[in-house]
Amino acid sequence: MPGDADVHFVTRTLLELFRAGRLPRVRSVEAEPGHGYMAAITYRDGSVRVTRGSDTGINAASAHAAALNKIDTRWLLGRAGVRCPEGTGFRLAGRGNPFAAARRGSALDAAAAVARVIAYVRDGPGFPVVLKPAEGQRGIGVWRCDTEEDVERTVGRYGRDGITAFLVEEFVDLPDHRLVVLDGTLVYATLRFPLAVTGDGRRSLRDLLAARDGELRAAGMRPRAEVYGEQMEARLRREGRAFTDVPAAGETVRLIDISNLPTGSDQRDVTAATAPAWADLATAASRYAGLRFAGVDLACADLSAPPGPSERYAVYELNSTPVLEGYSTMGPRQARVVDDLYARIFNEPGHPSA
Repeated sequence: MPGDADVHFVTRTLLELFRAGRLPRVRSVEAEPGHGYMAAITYRDGSVRVTRGSDTGINAASAHAAALNKIDTRWLLGRAGVRCPEGTGFRLAGRGNPFAAARRGSALDAAAAVARVIAYVRDGPGFPVVLKPAEGQRGIGVWRCDTEEDVERTVGRYGRDGITAFLVEEFVDLPDHRLVVLDGTLVYATLRFPLAVTGDGRRSLRDLLAARDGELRAAGMRPRAEVYGEQMEARLRREGRAFTDVPAAGETVRLIDISNLPTGSDQRDVTAATAPAWADLATAASRYAGLRFAGVDLACADLSAPPGPSERYAVYELNSTPVLEGYSTMGPRQARVVDDLYARIFNEPGHPSA
C-alpha cells in the first residue's frame, strides 16, 4: 500500500488512531492494498467491522441504502413531518432495476418525462427548480433549471447518462448548511459557500479557477472542479459570462449553483453559534431515517436563531456517509473533533466473526 498520504481519509484516520493507542478495544486493523479504500477492524472480543470509503459501517445497511436514494429520503422525512423542498420523483425508461420501476410507477420516455416535469413545475413550485439524480453524491448531475428548455436539456442528459430516476424540487434560495450528527448529538455545523473566485483584472475565470484549485490542494483538500465543468458553464451562461472573461480587480464571480465541497466550495464553522432547535431538527431527521451517523443538509437563513413559526427552511438531503476531510483541514480544533468522532465510532465492536 502507498504512503498514508495517498490512503483514503477514513482509513488513514483509522490507522493513525490505532497507532496512537486511541482504540483500546481494537486488536488489529488491516487496510486493503492500493489506496486503502477498505479496511477490516478486528476487535478484542473477536467481532469485525468493515469500512469502505467514507462508510464506517455504523449505520444499518437498509437505512444507508435508503439514504442513498433521494426519493426514499423524502418519504422517510415526510412521514415524520420534516420540512423538505416541494418536489417529486420521476422515472425514465432505461437500464433501471425492474423491481424499483414497479415500485415507483411506470417509467417514461424522455419526451413524456419532459412534458410531465414541465406540467408539474407549472402547477407546483414554478421556475427555477432543481433536478437531481435520485441516486448520486457530491452534487454530480444536479442542475438548476430556469426554463422549459433547461428541463429538456437536463432530462436528455439523464437519458444519455443512464440515469433512470430523478427528483424535481423547488429552488430554495437560502444559505446552505451541513450539520453532522452522531447518536442524537450535534458534532459540528458549517455554513457552506458555493465556489467563487475574485478577479485581479488580469487573469481569466479559467485561470482563477486553476489557481483556486491549487490553493485547495496545497491545503490538503482534493477538489474535483473538472467533474463540474458543464455545471459551471451553465451557471456562467445564465449570468452572460464565459470562462474566458477577465473579471475586474476585486470582483467576485460565483461559478456554480451548488456548494458541495468537492466542487471547491468554502465553508465556515458555525457549531458554537447553532441554536439548539436546529440541532434538534438535524438529530430528529437522522433518527427518522434510521441513521445513527449522518450529514444533514439544511437550507435556512440563520442557524444562530431558532426558527420562527412562519420561517422558510428545508432539509433537502441526508448523507449516511458524510465526508469529514474538509472540516478536519479547517484547523487543529476541527481536526480534534473529527479524530474524537472516529475514535468513538471505531471503538465500538462490530459484528461477531463467523
